[in-house]
Amino acid sequence: MRISKVYYQKNFRTGDFLYENIGVGIEINDQEDPKEALDEAKKLCQEYHNEHIQQELEHQSQQPEPTILPSIQVEKDYKDMSFEEQIESCDDLKVLESYKLLANRTEHLQTVYDRKHWQLKQAAK
Repeated sequence: MRISKVYYQKNFRTGDFLYENIGVGIEINDQEDPKEALDEAKKLCQEYHNEHIQQELEHQSQQPEPTILPSIQVEKDYKDMSFEEQIESCDDLKVLESYKLLANRTEHLQTVYDRKHWQLKQAAK
């Protein structure tokens, strides 16, 4: 067996659920040892990561602190209403149609939806 190229790659964790995949391929001739080439590839990946992560940390330290936005409580019309009540309170066919997929979840909601849909269609005539 003749080995002409070796490849090494490693995933480096850079944050929560963030990874950086670094790899390098090295072509070798018949006189070179593939294991030495792999060691060199591994060393290159590690050195690149160390330099890159240092630059990233320096870049992040230069970034301004993120602004924390205040939490604003907004009262919602439908917060205490059940889906059935929300469907029955619709006065517009387009608004009602936004509940179509939700109504498919149960037979009861589908019945309420169908009845309201019929009422709004009759009122539109």
